[in-house]
Amino acid sequence: MKSIMILLGLTIFLVPAFAMELVPIGTTIIDYGIYDSDGNVTHELVVGQKYEIRAHFKSDLDESVPFTYFIQILDKDLHWTETVEEFHTNGVLQSHEEKSFTFEWIPEYEGRFRTFSEVGNTLSQTTIGGVPQYDFVVTGYQYPPDSNYVDFRDAEGKIIEVGCSVGLRASPEGHFGESFLEFIECATLTPLVLAIVLPFAGIVSIFIIWRKRK
Repeated sequence: MKSIMILLGLTIFLVPAFAMELVPIGTTIIDYGIYDSDGNVTHELVVGQKYEIRAHFKSDLDESVPFTYFIQILDKDLHWTETVEEFHTNGVLQSHEEKSFTFEWIPEYEGRFRTFSEVGNTLSQTTIGGVPQYDFVVTGYQYPPDSNYVDFRDAEGKIIEVGCSVGLRASPEGHFGESFLEFIECATLTPLVLAIVLPFAGIVSIFIIWRKRK
């Protein structure tokens, strides 16, 4: 009886360990992150700027499987209940093959966010790889130097529009609405005004002096 109990105990402890060695987990995540325009990994994003969400993983399977890969961006301030953006792709993952994917994203408002990401077997409807959660924050619009930008925010403090202090309004990307100034940004507005006003003021001053001398 004692021998049977010892054998049973060894079976309980050794079989799972042996099975874990033989059964692959599915995929290994080699790299995952959000990258800025300079190619640096970042956890601090800026509204209106373009970023790349990159994922690189490798199959640990000895057979090819149809797969789907998705990324969800969740709003932490809404208790992870709202998906801000979702990206997905699918295909066939060959045995021990490496895959890399890049998705572009431009955050539209400030807040705290998290990405949730998985690799799934579309045939068996099972998860074959999970990506660690990636937390990041998005801050307000980063204005060009010497600009006249002003934020227009909603009741929750989120940027809904960006405008100029002189009254002309622009989108968060810095472009004006439907007018001949559509492609002029706030950063160029002050030099433009000075280029028009100063020469005009000079001409008027010269004219006034000339009139007085007459």
